[in-house]
Amino acid sequence: KTSESQEFQGKLTIEKGQVSVVANAGTWKLEELKGKVDFSSYPAMGVDVRALYKGKEMTLAGQFNAKGRTGLTLYAQELPAVDLKVFLPENISLQIVGGSVKQIEINLVQEGGKRQWAGEARFIDVAGELEGNSLTGVEGRATFANQKVYLLANGNWKEQPLRASGTLTLGQGSPVLALQLESKAFDTRVLGEQLPVQGLAAFALAISGRGDQPVLDG
Repeated sequence: KTSESQEFQGKLTIEKGQVSVVANAGTWKLEELKGKVDFSSYPAMGVDVRALYKGKEMTLAGQFNAKGRTGLTLYAQELPAVDLKVFLPENISLQIVGGSVKQIEINLVQEGGKRQWAGEARFIDVAGELEGNSLTGVEGRATFANQKVYLLANGNWKEQPLRASGTLTLGQGSPVLALQLESKAFDTRVLGEQLPVQGLAAFALAISGRGDQPVLDG
C-alpha cells in the first residue's frame, strides 16, 4: 500500500497451497490448501480455507483482525491421535501411540490482547502410556475451555478396565486434577503384592490436587 486509503481490499483465492504449523513438539504439514481470504473489510480479513493433513480434510473459517476481534473455527472430521501430541503441554507425561480423534472442533477468540480457546473432540481406540503405564482401548469425549479440560472416557490402564470423568486444569506446572475413577472388575494384583487384598475388586475413587502430588479419596 502507499497510503491508508489505498489498502488492498480485494479477495485472495488459494489453490493447491502448502503450509506448516509449528507447535510445542513438532510440525504439521498441510497440503492441497484451497479457499479464499477476503480483505474487503481490512484490517479484518474473512477466512474460509480447506486443507488435507495425511489425506484428512480440515477447515478453517472465520475472521482475523490484528487490530480488533478475531474469531476462527477449526474443524476436522478425523485425525490420527498420535499427531495431537504436538499440542500437548510439555509437562504432561502422556505418550500416544495409536487410535483416532474424530469430530474435532476448536474455536479461537482473541480481542484486546486476550485469547480464549474452546472446543471438543471424540476419541476412538486410543492407546499410549501414562506415567510409564499402558493405556489401551480409550474411548470417550473431551471438551475444553482455555486451560480446563472436561473428560469422560472408558479404557484400560495396565489392562484393567477404568472409567474416568471430571476435569484437568492445565498450566505451567503439573496439571490440577478433579477426577472420578471407577471400575467394576479391577485386578488389584497389577498394583503389587503389598496390598492386603488380591483379586478382582470394584471401586470408585476421587483424585484431586496436582498431578505430581495427587490426593486420593475412596
